[in-house]
Amino acid sequence: MVSMQPITQSYLDEPSSCFAGPQVRPYNKGSVMDVLMRESPLMAYVAQVARLDHDLDDPGFKGTCFAPCKEYCTRYWNTFQGNLDHLIARQIILSSCLRVQMREQDLYAEATIFPSLHRYSNIFIRKNKTECQGWINGNLSIVKADQQCTNGMIHFINGMIDPEIRDA
Repeated sequence: MVSMQPITQSYLDEPSSCFAGPQVRPYNKGSVMDVLMRESPLMAYVAQVARLDHDLDDPGFKGTCFAPCKEYCTRYWNTFQGNLDHLIARQIILSSCLRVQMREQDLYAEATIFPSLHRYSNIFIRKNKTECQGWINGNLSIVKADQQCTNGMIHFINGMIDPEIRDA
């Protein structure tokens, strides 16, 4: 095979090279992905590994995302970074998103089982009888609710939704 580049230029220096890493483009201001980059960097990283970051940035998304809060992100960053498989990342993102926008009060007022974007995973909400608060998938709770984005809604929770949980 013959190279068409000068010997002094590396293949890695060329931005369009097949050996270059993923090119991170700026996300739409105020989109779900833009807010995740600032408020939940771990979830943004998982979305990038899953190659679903463009879907969460798309104006047509119009869904709800449950993302780990900053405290969880800083505590467990090393667990996920570099050790995350593409398909597992995809399952995590799809299991953490609903098709429609739902405010916190709607989550507790409606049915207790919500179908996520993942085919075999649901999000279970169990309401606390004394407060307008509940548990998500058995042991997670909403830390910061109703973060409105241009293309959806984000609820920050105190953990990450496990795609393997089938029922609560």
